[in-house]
Amino acid sequence: MKKRIIAIILIIVMAFCFTGCIFDNRQREDVDPSQNDAAQTDPAQNPDGTPSNNDTTQSGEGSSAEAPGSEGGKTVEEMIAEKNQVEPELNDGGVWYGKKKNVSTYLVIGVDQAGEAPAAGSMQGGGQCDVLDVVVIDDAARTYSILQINRDTIATVDITDWDGDVVANIDQQISFAHAYSNGSASSCENVVRAVSRLLGGIEINGYCSLRYSAIPSLNDTLGGVTVKIEDDFSKSDPTLIQGETVELHGEHALHYVRGRMKVGDGSNASRMRRQRTYVAAFETKLKQEINGGNGAIIGNLYNAAQPYMVTNLSGGTITTLANKAATYYNNGTVSPSGRYESVSYSTGATHTAFYPDVDSLKTLVLQLFYTKAS
Repeated sequence: MKKRIIAIILIIVMAFCFTGCIFDNRQREDVDPSQNDAAQTDPAQNPDGTPSNNDTTQSGEGSSAEAPGSEGGKTVEEMIAEKNQVEPELNDGGVWYGKKKNVSTYLVIGVDQAGEAPAAGSMQGGGQCDVLDVVVIDDAARTYSILQINRDTIATVDITDWDGDVVANIDQQISFAHAYSNGSASSCENVVRAVSRLLGGIEINGYCSLRYSAIPSLNDTLGGVTVKIEDDFSKSDPTLIQGETVELHGEHALHYVRGRMKVGDGSNASRMRRQRTYVAAFETKLKQEINGGNGAIIGNLYNAAQPYMVTNLSGGTITTLANKAATYYNNGTVSPSGRYESVSYSTGATHTAFYPDVDSLKTLVLQLFYTKAS
């Protein structure tokens, strides 16, 4: 039974690492199916339809169903407020906020590196993190949210030695935080520091990373995943023909999920959209297997994912997270608005830099981690 629970959370982690979203293995019976479509925000527009001056906009994805009703004569908001009573810590615009008491936070890292995860104490180099998802669990409200951090976000990143000791820091794309260490726990801890610092010192309670080599293995263990090809792959994988619906297998699944430079407009935003499409299809196929009586699929997926993972989560924590992922309400995925710039380095290399809007990021931090002090 414990192995089955661990497998469930590993599959959820796979979804985090390569999509920036999460899925449940059980549907909420109190949610109207017609309310389940995610509300998409056009990056070129504000929510009211007016043009935006930013390259990206703050957005939310997930179930739009109403939260559970009141109990014992009190509204949900009143019960949550009682559980989350806090001391004033932060003043914003004349309003005092305190940190929520019943929130835990986990960082999921998708690593742009082939092969199996390195052993503890390895010195093979980390590889960059292509995906950074902060999973925020509110036990008082019985909800979870995901804060998606763009890999190109400029942040203060520590540089460490092979033992993980910090020797310097630099303002750099946050994806390099994983590369500036040994590829194992030290790399993950370096990413945790960078993300926490970006969010104003928010505590990260645990982490889990997954290398991209896991994708073909997980995909084929499930028997293939069917998607519609919405981008031009002619320069990277001509077998993926734009407009066609195909069942992905092996390396084709990896190309679909990971391809960027030679795919469509080459943007990370388009890649993230494809990744969300892929995981939605993965979830559908997984549910079909489970409902069809394939009792071995969970264990098989666990075995497929395990070699590519690095985590500091204990068995007890994993079991708890699995239960919460299956029963808590999904508040959706959010990310800050901001602007893109092209940055050139002394080596001649050019990279894209994303600068999050300060007010947008602050609003999300307050929303996820703080509550108004009474």
